[in-house]
Amino acid sequence: MKIPAWTLLAIPTFAFALGFAMNAICMYANGGVMPVLMHSCSLDLLNESEPMVHGCVNVATHLRWLSDWILLRSEGAYMSPGDFLELFGEHAFYPGIIAWFAARLEKDGFFS
Repeated sequence: MKIPAWTLLAIPTFAFALGFAMNAICMYANGGVMPVLMHSCSLDLLNESEPMVHGCVNVATHLRWLSDWILLRSEGAYMSPGDFLELFGEHAFYPGIIAWFAARLEKDGFFS
């Protein structure tokens, strides 16, 4: 089975765009603030200066499943599902460009 070369660029780009859109929708639904679900959350624990981008999850929070609720113990940070898609897109894009370029060179007979 041969994978089309365009997917090497399209999949990371689509993943990044989808993650960005998920984060933007969550922030829009919560008044421009990304809610964080952490134990004993307070604005002091978020350790953020103005303008505040993050806030604590409360009763009025919308789309909680899109908020920062996944704890990465190694990083000590909370991430959202959209953040993971953005990270995948960032880390897969440049290797995808290299693989796409190599596939184009092979198709054009450069390695023959």
